[in-house]
Amino acid sequence: MPTLRSLVAGLAFIALAASAPVTAQAQTPPPATPAAPAAPAATSTASAKDVEGTWKLVSVTVGEGAKKNDLFGANPKGQMVLADGRFTIVVTKADIPKYKSGNRGKGTADEFQATVQGSVAYFGTYAVENGELIFKVEGSTFPNWVGETQHRTLKLSGDDLTYETPVAKNSGQPTVIAWKKIK
Repeated sequence: MPTLRSLVAGLAFIALAASAPVTAQAQTPPPATPAAPAAPAATSTASAKDVEGTWKLVSVTVGEGAKKNDLFGANPKGQMVLADGRFTIVVTKADIPKYKSGNRGKGTADEFQATVQGSVAYFGTYAVENGELIFKVEGSTFPNWVGETQHRTLKLSGDDLTYETPVAKNSGQPTVIAWKKIK
């Protein structure tokens, strides 16, 4: 039976590799239609002040094209708070099952595994420099991140913020996390 420690230690690898790739089907492109008005361009010149606030998670995707999949499911739950140079991020799958015992310290191996594979939380300090959102992780439910400095390519367009890890260490694929500002 796996221990809680071994489950937590494998969180990043398991979480990033757990979802099966989605296969794409070839389609004939539709006939050309008149172009819609252009949306405001995303910017990578954002400042720390521009990203401050509370953000609701929209999606966490790994891979590209036919290999793209939703890492925390189609309807993930999550929140990111960026304020005064500090951050807190919590991400969960929407369907993590409740523990039958009603006690988080007395879950079964399967319940612990579902929790570890379906969630991650971390906090620390952040900065915005040269088009990057830089997280300095002070604490995390995935202990391997503690002490790391994580550089993420930042795009901000109005109330939409995305950041990307071009090649994530655990999956070897790009990971894109999208957020919507809570007003």
